[in-house]
Amino acid sequence: MLLPTTMKALIFLLPIFMAAAKAQECSDPSDFASVEPTGVLDALIIGAGFSGLAAAKELQDQSEISFVVLEATDRVGGRVRSKLEAFDGYTVEEGANWVVDFPGNPIMDLARTYDLNLTQQDYFDIEGPYNPDGSVADLTNYARRLKDFRKAWGRLQTITNSLFLDNGMAPTDNGALALLQEEGWTAQSLIDEFIQWYYIDFEYAQNDVSLLTFPEDAFADPTYFVVDQRGYQFVAEKFAEDRISDDVLKLNHQVVKVEHDVTDGSLDGFGTSEYPARVRVTYYDRHLGTCGQYIVKRLISTVSAGYLAQNPNLFDPPIDSTLNPLKMKQYAKIFFQFTEKFWSDHEFIVTLSDSGNNNGCTHWQNLDTTNKDGNSNSGKKFSQRDFKPGSRILMCTLTTEYLFQVNEDGNVNENLLELLEPLRSVYPNGVEDYWEGSYYYQNLVEDEFFGGGAYTNWDPREGPSVFADYFDFYGGNGDTGFYEGEGYHTESQEWRVQISGTASCFENWGFVHGAYLAGERSARNLLFDLGYDIDTSS
Repeated sequence: MLLPTTMKALIFLLPIFMAAAKAQECSDPSDFASVEPTGVLDALIIGAGFSGLAAAKELQDQSEISFVVLEATDRVGGRVRSKLEAFDGYTVEEGANWVVDFPGNPIMDLARTYDLNLTQQDYFDIEGPYNPDGSVADLTNYARRLKDFRKAWGRLQTITNSLFLDNGMAPTDNGALALLQEEGWTAQSLIDEFIQWYYIDFEYAQNDVSLLTFPEDAFADPTYFVVDQRGYQFVAEKFAEDRISDDVLKLNHQVVKVEHDVTDGSLDGFGTSEYPARVRVTYYDRHLGTCGQYIVKRLISTVSAGYLAQNPNLFDPPIDSTLNPLKMKQYAKIFFQFTEKFWSDHEFIVTLSDSGNNNGCTHWQNLDTTNKDGNSNSGKKFSQRDFKPGSRILMCTLTTEYLFQVNEDGNVNENLLELLEPLRSVYPNGVEDYWEGSYYYQNLVEDEFFGGGAYTNWDPREGPSVFADYFDFYGGNGDTGFYEGEGYHTESQEWRVQISGTASCFENWGFVHGAYLAGERSARNLLFDLGYDIDTSS
């Protein structure tokens, strides 16, 4: 039976008030030992990225369940993070920048709901490639070698699809490059290096990938680039504002310890005999400088695989992140602004290098252009279809080892400026006359809460069943849509803790929509496990 809205609100808020953690002053997160917990919640969600927000929305919509969302930073959105008006009023994205269009993508649905300004990418609208001396590469050879690569790539995809059908039972996974070589492809020139970089490094943020990484063509679905001056994070902010209660969402609350199998008697009396509370969560309020605790029946953790690996003592008993076959990968965008535009209207500029930097390729995306084809997602209108005309901004993409090189020797600024050298070979007067040192780079590798990377991906590895390791860590996901088995992190018959987030979305790891779908699914699993009659089929 549906309750009146006012009554629903009172019932919903009361358990949270009763279960408010008793906070005490803390000069440091380690000062939590003497905190006395009070009350009990049905559930707690760690993290307010899209996974945490989707889980919170699901809990709030489907039941009168008491829960909170603890977010360590002062904002929602997780890896969707924007730098508002970074250049003369032009906003750029520090984190995620794209929305993939396919039926049922919740992020595309939200983009339409909030009228997010997007433009469709044309990854093959390329100026160049240019040789190191600034001359145009042999385009006849480029077309021939691109055809050779795509032929080998197609055969590779057929093989990887069979691995998924066989549940990953490959005895040895030597990676894509080894299999491409078996299929007749070996990079023999700078042009070849670029083609290989474009399909592997640029898409997967590493120079070789597991055979399990790409069951489908990465360029098959239309991809839209976020160009909204409000930033991609606007969608997360509006979603939280519209769908999640202010009393539920707690910013600047950093979880410092999760005891998920407390059986020493200290939590006796919390919860019910059927659903006892055995999870104690200690947090540090980064704004007020206080510590507190929540006692909960179930917990959903949406922190990244990288953050789990960097903080092995977050969970007690600990979670062995070395068992997780998905690892953080390196991908960064550097934005350079010039005083005048001196390049063409092509969407991308590619310069080749024999220095080995970024695997011999410097890849520039032209943000000072329009969408020449007027793509509008099959007639479904977006409010803006251009990039950032008039911005005079080029975006440079760095991946894999070269990104580490840029960060490691302490001369980040000097290393970033070296990226301009290949461009200077093509446009010597342009770079010399129109660049005055304006650039923006957010080092996500060293960001505490980004977990040392941009997103997760599979590594090439040997083993009888990579999938078995994956499901042992994240939990099996059956045809019914809810979890089967216990998963590595569960020490009891109940699903006290679920490791969620984009890496746990088997179908869409590494994507924003994967994060959303994972959070939604984790919330439904949690409700099902607590005895709620819900639909777990989607």
